[in-house]
Amino acid sequence: MAKTEAREKIPASLWLLLLVVGSAYMTSRYDFQLSTLTIPQFQASLGMSDQQAAFMTGLVKLGAIPAIFMVFWADKIGRKPVFLWSIIGFSIAAVIASRAQSANALLLGLFLTRLFTMIGELLAIVLIAEAAPPKSRAYMLGILAICGTLGDATAIISYGALGDMKDSWRLLYLLGAIPAVLVIFWRKALKESDAFVAATAEHKAHHQSMNPFHGLKANWKTMAGICLVLFLFWIPVSPALSLLSKHLQSDVGWTQAGVSTLQMGAGMMGFVGNSVGGYLSDRIGRKIVGGGGILLTGLGLAGVYFFASTPFIAGFYAVALLGWFATLVATRAITTESFATEARATATGTAEIAASSAAFAGNVLVAQLIPLAGNTGNAILWLTPIVVLCFCAFLFLKETKGRAMT
Repeated sequence: MAKTEAREKIPASLWLLLLVVGSAYMTSRYDFQLSTLTIPQFQASLGMSDQQAAFMTGLVKLGAIPAIFMVFWADKIGRKPVFLWSIIGFSIAAVIASRAQSANALLLGLFLTRLFTMIGELLAIVLIAEAAPPKSRAYMLGILAICGTLGDATAIISYGALGDMKDSWRLLYLLGAIPAVLVIFWRKALKESDAFVAATAEHKAHHQSMNPFHGLKANWKTMAGICLVLFLFWIPVSPALSLLSKHLQSDVGWTQAGVSTLQMGAGMMGFVGNSVGGYLSDRIGRKIVGGGGILLTGLGLAGVYFFASTPFIAGFYAVALLGWFATLVATRAITTESFATEARATATGTAEIAASSAAFAGNVLVAQLIPLAGNTGNAILWLTPIVVLCFCAFLFLKETKGRAMT
């Protein structure tokens, strides 16, 4: 492949957009990461059992499902206003979580946190995908994911530093409300998507209204295939990632500092998985990178929960994260490239419904399997073979590398 075909110049305006959207994406990931890290702390603080904690974790995942109804409006009135309101929403939700005095109040706060962070994440993906050149789209989505990884890292570092304080999880969540102050900056710096503006003008010229469901209906087989892949992927992966802190501290005997160190050390693979995965996805195809990522994720997570030795856990966790981030980049590229502008945000949200439903189902299954399996780790191991089915389903998706956004 010629060099001119392999690379496209990324304009300065796209890097500026990435800075604006990525900073907001970083703060939303901070809030979400806390919901997985602090399970042992709010469990002890509010007197919850292991099964209650696992079930609540599953319910929180369902917060992403109502996000589709708000993301739908991003295809009707624009990406920018809905994106900004999501930032205000997850800031308020962070305050609710930090002030919770009961399990139900905490569930409400975490549910709303997931709802609004998901809206922000989905629209960040759409904004970058629509602005990026076709041959650099997955790469830019990978860089966006690195911004999210930085948010995860901020949460992990804060968790490790403040973990010894009594009810430290409350302070950590309260800090997650700070982004509301930055909305003033984001409001002025963020431009509406050019693709959305052009699509709106074209529809008005033909005296038509924007109808996201027309685009979904026209390509329903692709939508069904993407949803199936994500559903099968997240059934084992979601509980494996969400309950890792709980497993290491309760089943293996790690300290909070040890969990934080693991997350930071192995988490560096996220940078590799996002950037290199995106780069390779643009060069050799979404399907090769995504399929390989699925298998690496399953292998890595199985190793994490099978072994009790620290070196093995760290090594397999790094492999899992490498595959996980590569899979996310590839599937996000396929989803955004498979649908027209008028349906792109709605399609991205629909795919997330499948992922969130699977996350809920996976966590509930783990909660039900814990008494039979003996502990959280064994229950998760019983679900990991589903990754093979996910890989088989992924093979049937169409390659979208280099497709123009229309």
